Amino acid sequence: MSYIYDYMERLLPTSWRRKRIRRPMMIWSPPEYSPSSDVLTIKSVDLCIEENGKSHHTKRYELMTRDGQYGAPAALVVRRGQAFRLRLTCDRPFDRSRDAMSLIFTVDQDERPTHGHGSLVGVALQQYRHMIEDPLEWGAAIDFVSGDVLEILVKPAANALVTKWKLDFDTKLLSEGFGKSYSLPQPFYLLFNPWCRDDQVYLEDKALRDECVMNDTTLIWRGSYNRLRPSVWKFGQFDKHVLDCSLLLIAKVGKVSATHRGDPIRVCRAISAAVNSPDD
Repeated sequence: MSYIYDYMERLLPTSWRRKRIRRPMMIWSPPEYSPSSDVLTIKSVDLCIEENGKSHHTKRYELMTRDGQYGAPAALVVRRGQAFRLRLTCDRPFDRSRDAMSLIFTVDQDERPTHGHGSLVGVALQQYRHMIEDPLEWGAAIDFVSGDVLEILVKPAANALVTKWKLDFDTKLLSEGFGKSYSLPQPFYLLFNPWCRDDQVYLEDKALRDECVMNDTTLIWRGSYNRLRPSVWKFGQFDKHVLDCSLLLIAKVGKVSATHRGDPIRVCRAISAAVNSPDD
């Protein structure tokens, strides 16, 4: 309706018209900062699928065997409390005397990740491997530098949350405060680690680890006490979508918050309650 009032006002004598005070519009814009062109730029990250899969006993997961040609690319599946390897290709060689790098880990699909709940973790890239030996702390260290390739070791804490994690890299010069960022295209999966002495689920007996963790099939006995017969039971734990479904059961059906997904007791109880829900 304002256009009607403006039209009517033009028909009135000048002395009758409304007095309008026009103030200049002031728009504040923050100063623009741009990192120096000398700041290290990460061009790509090699997940070292084969090497990490072998050392973390996760190479049989379908997520690790994808080739990316006809579908989704391979996703990294590793275990907590043990370092895994990443190979970074940069736009120039990494200079230990002038470059700095930080790694930011965030629980995937967590709306409010916080450091206090363990769903948001930030670590600075250390110069040497022995600087990330604390089993209950996240860490990252340089393994070696070869031309434009920087190979690093990333060690999740032995009590880290078992879930999917997003990873971001921040690079800058030691002499400047502004840098560049690179995000891993897809999250990686972090599991419990029965091979790690500092993990609550540690199993010392290799035969038990093979039987309880690595076996994909077992036998169950059916029948009455005097007429028992064995039946093959296939777990299918390495099959397609099974790992994602397991994490979904823990989070959505078992309602285990991200804060408690590193507790094997809570996780086991949540899965047990989820699979037995039809009997409730």
